[in-house]
Amino acid sequence: MRIDLAEEDGELKTLGSFLKSKRRYIGLSMKKVAEELRIKEKYIKAMERDELDQLPTPAHQKIFVKTYAEFLGIDFEKLKDQFQFEKSKQVAREAAAPQKSSFLPVFAGFVIGAICILAFSVHMSRQGSNSLEAEAPSEGVMAETWSPAALEETLLVEKMTLRLEGKEDSWVQVVADRDTLFNGVLRKETAWECRAEQSFTINVARAWAVVGFVDGEQLLPFGSPGEFAQKRIITKENYPSFLDSSRTK
Repeated sequence: MRIDLAEEDGELKTLGSFLKSKRRYIGLSMKKVAEELRIKEKYIKAMERDELDQLPTPAHQKIFVKTYAEFLGIDFEKLKDQFQFEKSKQVAREAAAPQKSSFLPVFAGFVIGAICILAFSVHMSRQGSNSLEAEAPSEGVMAETWSPAALEETLLVEKMTLRLEGKEDSWVQVVADRDTLFNGVLRKETAWECRAEQSFTINVARAWAVVGFVDGEQLLPFGSPGEFAQKRIITKENYPSFLDSSRTK
């Protein structure tokens, strides 16, 4: 069932109160939502309380809110138009109360930083070769997404190859050497590859949902359900320690 914003009764002034009312309208418990989305219950509670600063990173604010809204059958684009979901409940309280002069620079920095992060994510998602919006696979075949760097590289420099495969949808960021090549959602049953001379830095929102390989050898899991894998740094020197020994030949 899809619930449109126009169906909302009464006046719900915050994102959290809106999400909470939709969940209750459908008849779902917070625990059930957390289990279905594989997002910790404390993060579901934070979203409903407009305490988005409790989420791991600013990027998670958009990813988790989008995931939660779509799960409830809400049009995320309409939701963005109606609510400024970067603002937390604390910000709302501060706006209603007398402002302290020392708070203003901090709040301004937070808002500007959040806008920059979202703008950068949108820009990256529009780059054809760097986009994580891979096409859904047909007939059970993995979809492949390649960056221009991978296509144009020569054999003059020995490089490592990283391959990521999506077990379920998950936000992923990959920095190869110093270049961010991947920043968005890796879809279920799709794969993506890139190469680097020295290192990969990997962030995975749903750590269990992504499987990694370096030069064809499978890596240990990035994490367990509910865990956020942050700054997994793989280099030419340390990559053997990341390999899943049970999978090696």
